Amino acid sequence: MSAIYGNTLGGPGTDAEDAFISTNCECYNHPDGGIFASDVNSALCVIPGFGGLCWDTWWTIGVEDVSDGGFIGIANTIVLDSDGNDVGTVYNDICNQIIDDGGIFTTPDQVQGIAGPDLRVLIAQITVCEGFCMSYGIQTFVNSDQTDSDFAQENFCFTYPCVTNPLDTNLVISSDIDCFGELATIGTSGGGNGPVDYTLWEADDMGNPIGILSTQNSPTF
Repeated sequence: MSAIYGNTLGGPGTDAEDAFISTNCECYNHPDGGIFASDVNSALCVIPGFGGLCWDTWWTIGVEDVSDGGFIGIANTIVLDSDGNDVGTVYNDICNQIIDDGGIFTTPDQVQGIAGPDLRVLIAQITVCEGFCMSYGIQTFVNSDQTDSDFAQENFCFTYPCVTNPLDTNLVISSDIDCFGELATIGTSGGGNGPVDYTLWEADDMGNPIGILSTQNSPTF
């Protein structure tokens, strides 16, 4: 992948719609985050007060934070606000501005835009309080050949997953315990929300939590 763009950045014959991320509530932007993943130092997330940095909203081409290296640039000719007014060429408000003619790009010498075995390249992380919509054009070099470009337009919306696919909190015991000391298999469902961390707590006889036994990304204990 070479670029994510709006309108005519790709050149003649590659007209696309404006590039934007839109939502009825504000995107989450940490004050120490940035527009691009390459602006974010996720190592700071373990420091009190910086935990939300890992949930920052950003565009990217293949990298997740500054430690991944690589290069992400932006070329803007026209930037609009959410009402469609021309606000110049500075793009600095990811969910309230529109790239009307310009784009986000990486250079051919960077490996970050090369798709892996799953043929995917990460383009964004978005943290919102409800659903959101995206529109953007994509330029790719077929088999990394810079003389062979392919262009595509993407438009889609996601509904709020915690409403449409709520987390299932009902535990299912698939193997019972017949004697003290035996192990039971307990599982729950993520409800289609994607990666979820599950924590198993130890409780007293009254059901009050005592402490954490384990935390994992699998719904089966």
